[in-house]
Amino acid sequence: MVDCSDVYISFDRSEDTVRYSFVSHLCAAFRRRGISSFIRENGSDSESNGFSKLETSRASVVVFSEKYSSSKSCMEELVKVSERRRKNCLAVVPVFYPVTKSFMKKQIWNLGDVRSDWPSALLETVDLPGHELYDTQSDSDFVEEIVADVREKLNMSDNIGIYSKLGKIETLIYKQPWGVRSIGIWGMPGIGKTTLAKAAFDQLSGDYEASCFIKDFNKAFHEKGLYGLLEAHFGKILREELGIKSSITRPILLRNVLRHKRVLVVLDDVCKPLDAESFLGGFDWFCPGSLIIITSRDKQVFSICRVDQIYEVPGLNEEEALQLFSRCAFGKEIIHESLQKLSKKVIDYANGNPLALIFFGCMSRKNPKPIEIAFPKVKKYLAHEIHDAVKSTYDSLSSNEKNIFLDIACLFRGENVDCVIHLLEGCGFFPRVEINVLVEKCLVSMAEGRVVMHNLIQSIGRKIINGGKRRSRLWKPLIIKYFLEDRQVLGSEDIEAIFLDPSALSFDVNPMAFENMYNLRYLKICSSNPGNHYALHLPKGVKSLPEELRLLHWEHFPLLSLPQDFNTRNLVILNMCYSKLQRLWEGTKELGMLKRIMLCHSQQLVGIQELQIALNMEVIDLQGCARLQRFLATGHFQHLRVINLSGCIKIKSFPEVPPNIEELYLKQTGIRSIPTVTFSPQDNSFIYDHKDHKFLNREVSSDSQSLSIMVYLDNLKVLDLSQCLELEDIQGIPKNLRKLYLGGTAIKELPSLMHLSELVVLDLENCKRLHKLPMGIGNLSSLAVLNLSGCSELEDIQGIPRNLEELYLAGTAIQEVTSLIKHLSELVVLDLQNCKRLQHLPMEISNLKSLVTLKLTDPSGMSIREVSTSIIQNGISEIGISNLNYLLLTFNENAEQRREYLPRPRLPSSSLHGLVPRFYALVSLSLFNASLMHIPEEICSLPSVVLLDLGRNGFSKIPESIKQLSKLHSLRLRHCRNLILLPALPQSLKLLNVHGCVSLESVSWGFEQFPSHYTFSDCFNKSPKVARKRVVKGLAKVASIGNEHQQELIKALAFSICGPAGADQATSYNLRAGSFATIEITPSLRKTLLGFAIFVVVSFSDDSHNNAGLGVRCVSRWKTKKRVVTGKAEKVFRCWAPREAPEVQRDHMFVFYEDAEMHRGGGEGNKPNIMADHVEFEFQAVNGRNKVLGGNCMVTECDVCVITAATGAASLSVTNASKDMSLSKNHSPKLSSVIGKLRFKRVGRFGGCVCLE
Repeated sequence: MVDCSDVYISFDRSEDTVRYSFVSHLCAAFRRRGISSFIRENGSDSESNGFSKLETSRASVVVFSEKYSSSKSCMEELVKVSERRRKNCLAVVPVFYPVTKSFMKKQIWNLGDVRSDWPSALLETVDLPGHELYDTQSDSDFVEEIVADVREKLNMSDNIGIYSKLGKIETLIYKQPWGVRSIGIWGMPGIGKTTLAKAAFDQLSGDYEASCFIKDFNKAFHEKGLYGLLEAHFGKILREELGIKSSITRPILLRNVLRHKRVLVVLDDVCKPLDAESFLGGFDWFCPGSLIIITSRDKQVFSICRVDQIYEVPGLNEEEALQLFSRCAFGKEIIHESLQKLSKKVIDYANGNPLALIFFGCMSRKNPKPIEIAFPKVKKYLAHEIHDAVKSTYDSLSSNEKNIFLDIACLFRGENVDCVIHLLEGCGFFPRVEINVLVEKCLVSMAEGRVVMHNLIQSIGRKIINGGKRRSRLWKPLIIKYFLEDRQVLGSEDIEAIFLDPSALSFDVNPMAFENMYNLRYLKICSSNPGNHYALHLPKGVKSLPEELRLLHWEHFPLLSLPQDFNTRNLVILNMCYSKLQRLWEGTKELGMLKRIMLCHSQQLVGIQELQIALNMEVIDLQGCARLQRFLATGHFQHLRVINLSGCIKIKSFPEVPPNIEELYLKQTGIRSIPTVTFSPQDNSFIYDHKDHKFLNREVSSDSQSLSIMVYLDNLKVLDLSQCLELEDIQGIPKNLRKLYLGGTAIKELPSLMHLSELVVLDLENCKRLHKLPMGIGNLSSLAVLNLSGCSELEDIQGIPRNLEELYLAGTAIQEVTSLIKHLSELVVLDLQNCKRLQHLPMEISNLKSLVTLKLTDPSGMSIREVSTSIIQNGISEIGISNLNYLLLTFNENAEQRREYLPRPRLPSSSLHGLVPRFYALVSLSLFNASLMHIPEEICSLPSVVLLDLGRNGFSKIPESIKQLSKLHSLRLRHCRNLILLPALPQSLKLLNVHGCVSLESVSWGFEQFPSHYTFSDCFNKSPKVARKRVVKGLAKVASIGNEHQQELIKALAFSICGPAGADQATSYNLRAGSFATIEITPSLRKTLLGFAIFVVVSFSDDSHNNAGLGVRCVSRWKTKKRVVTGKAEKVFRCWAPREAPEVQRDHMFVFYEDAEMHRGGGEGNKPNIMADHVEFEFQAVNGRNKVLGGNCMVTECDVCVITAATGAASLSVTNASKDMSLSKNHSPKLSSVIGKLRFKRVGRFGGCVCLE
């Protein structure tokens, strides 16, 4: 039993229903679990005794009820509970009975003028993870759920994550009818099956007359045999009952005894079900009321052993995983945020597997190196229990099942299930059966239509491949490079699959590289980093491709066509996205196996008529093929389900499609009308007639009738015609449609939608000619998303579907929001921005219980006082939208274009008082251009806020309490022209935008963590020293961050600074002139190189304004001494977005970080050497679409600093690009020497821009 007074229960003692019903049951449940609880009685003596008991308790359950917050004694008790929780002395579990969490949040507003610590205590406790009774849950289940949670917290050092699972297992047990009950515990190796079964055994065994727990049943059965096991676990009972002294030789005697006793039997890790069957005697040996628990990683075991109830053990959640890992690695819980981030990589890899977390934790404790450095090496070793179990399961598979398992481990993890099944069927397998075997053996799983394989199992699978006698599957870049550069490599004929990520490679592929790869079934070449344009060259083309290929996936394929002699008879999937293909091949090829073709964004593709005979095609994706003028006639493709022609701007006619088409994407095509179809009953055929163009040349009988093609597409689920700018009319919409996108079309009126009972999404955004909606739209019971934003002629909405979840009305001409909105209990998003005729908001908004996002602006006809009255002052106190996460109140948003920096005050600061209790759950708050002259302290107490936009307001300072916003990620203060001082900001801050804060004089730079994105343009009018200080501090941070924070450095180092330049005096940063820089990579540098700090100066012409955004493109070429390119990378660093571009009349210097890790080879070591002797950098200024800007915006100066990890030292050394490229002859200078190069020649107005990817 746990120590006395383990749990202190706080509740309102005046509410008899709570006290004598719920709390009494809760206390009884604690007693049954061996946990003592304490409840305080009324009276002063009881109060002092209660507080002393609270001081010695380890946990507290706070039962919130209707009158809890109005009880003085309860609130004083809650303050004590909260104080002890803050000191990490007390685990607190809030329980809402019979009220809701939302109800308790609103009570904060009703506390009135009370002690200041009451609201904060109530706020903090209500927001803790707790328990709320849902409609279909019984009180007894609710109580057991609470007890399991408390047990977990009281026994955190033991079985983390166990007790909540135990409650679910008990529920499965007790829901079974009386008799011999059984339950199977199923899951992958290391997931905690044995631990969970042992915990269940310890908890339940006292209720049975006999019990046994057999760990590792297979091993025990093999070593002792059936009689030996029976003797070891039931021999004593038999001898006591029958008075015999001999061992068990006749099981019938044991059966006669056990038939009269309630027995608990746990068989752990059963692999051979027949052995378990013989031991259990088919359950015939046991008395009704007995319980059999079997654990196994093979689901078939339960079926053979006649166990129907199966509990699949889930992995630990992120919090539990961090807790377990930190205790194993550090002996305590991790509190420091940076250490939590470093540990997250381990936690993500273990993916909730407790045994792996314990193993990695213990290995990390033994390894003196920091986690980030040690983990890549540590993860190569797995707990032998996991490895042996997976290997044993693999060995039990059939030949086909083994091949499928290895294919998934090599290249199909995370892929679409249907694609994988098609490919495996093309190889002669029976994947629908064989993949199910892998699922039942916990080797793979299915989730959201994709194949899922745990990191640990994939690692073991790849080790099995590497340990084989031949290289059947390749995925390491350098090994693949070796095979593709030379046609004569031994072992080419053994290769069945190649998965190449060429992100860090640059080499010429031998034209005959695939000649000897007779057995190659899968070829997949695609980059894991879409921003990197790799250099896989085919200067002499490709002479041949293996005819065994089922998958040809080659992104950025550089040739104009595929090899002419390529035999496609086995090809199942062809994926050549972003290729330079103009056509596939010449002539006709056998395509009977082809199921899917994806040629997305192949900009030079002009036709695909070669596919006319691919009658088994299911998916054709040609999105973004801008030069494609004509599509296939696919009316006879009976299996075709999906056609995507979005962005094929030269397609002018509606494609001929088969009647069974399911998804049709025609966005941004030149389609002007929907064709009619003439139906001929004589031969049950159609003639597609589109003005003068006929798709099928057939005679039309006199009794035929002409109808819209849409009438006949009964299987169509998705239709996207958005941005078809000349489409004016659509008649007849398929009855089974689920998603309809017509945004940006010229449609004036819609046909009836009443028959669309399954419609979920209706998107009419920017249909500027649409003036009304069809009658009956309110009857669409399945409609969840209705987007009418930008329908500027739409004045009224007649009827709103009751189950709507998202309603977008921004930019419409509506004058009022219908009172029917009160019925939208499921509404999550409501967008009313720029509704210029909207006069007021209805009070019926109070019924929006689920609302999470509310977007409003201050239109010309709507008084902001009405907004603040209905939303801020009156709204939330009764509205019941205290779960609101996103609130955007944008006032006179277009004022930025008119330079109205300080318009008249619209939103009094007093309106924001009481903001915390009303908008407690806010994640995003925008008060842009509200002309706030003062920011109340309440804003700085919003506990959940992540994004805060206070731009274009009149305040001069920000409360120092803003640093308490522990979750704040983004702070936008654009054009706050009176702002003088920035206080210390939260450590969680990732983005800070103070563009246009021209009066800013001082900034507190007390950041321990690297920021992600800073924008300081048009700032520091009075103090250029602040700008210089930002550069010095940023670069000095690089020098001191140390090896243990290398990953933070790689992800976070990037900022920029803008120096002043007048018409008569230029700014000089004293960097290297031009846009090129070169760094030599010496042998010693290859081992310690982390990356490069890049300095780039962009020069702007007078009065130039970059409306399209700004970025700096960095192209790095890694070359050997013989000038052979071994790697090429291209990356665009974003400086500012189009809408936030400052007016620039001077030079800016940007500082970025480029990671060198991606350029390392793919060897077996922890950090393989870089295959280059020097790196050439080229920089270009580009716009938001990555197009090079002209002469009015160009790179004029640059420099590159090498950042290395000094072996054994907790520091980084930095070397800049020297003119003679001879780093080996010079000692690495400190960053101070780089900073010293920066000279601002004129003291004046500074702008800075701190930018980061």
